[in-house]
Amino acid sequence: MRGYTYHRLFNTDYEDQPIHWFLYDAEALTAKAQTRDVPIYMVDNVREDLHNHNYLYHAYEGFAAYEPHEKQAHMELSLANPGRGHEIAALYYVGSAPNPSPRALYVQRSRDVDGPNGLRIPILHALYEPLQYPLLFPSGT
Repeated sequence: MRGYTYHRLFNTDYEDQPIHWFLYDAEALTAKAQTRDVPIYMVDNVREDLHNHNYLYHAYEGFAAYEPHEKQAHMELSLANPGRGHEIAALYYVGSAPNPSPRALYVQRSRDVDGPNGLRIPILHALYEPLQYPLLFPSGT
């Protein structure tokens, strides 16, 4: 068998996804935690830890604040030195999607812009594990 395995990262406007709750809707995050009997202090501690230690969280947080009413916005994530260090570049765009690069990942703000599929991250990409498992890789490395 041949092929590739991908992880799906939803657009930031999917209201029933953790990325949306952490960036835009703390009340929905609290409500979802309560329906699953997760203590609120644990949710608050996770949010604080991500804020204090995870550079990918800061990239998303900056994207949430960038032109917040513009649906046609994109964020490009790329490693400054792949394989060396943990520097990441996050570039924000308004308007149509940027020209894709095989080394970069793109997050779109709205599913209405480029279709409902969101972002698919190859599992061999260096950012796969930090984006898929932020609690296991709290520093984003």
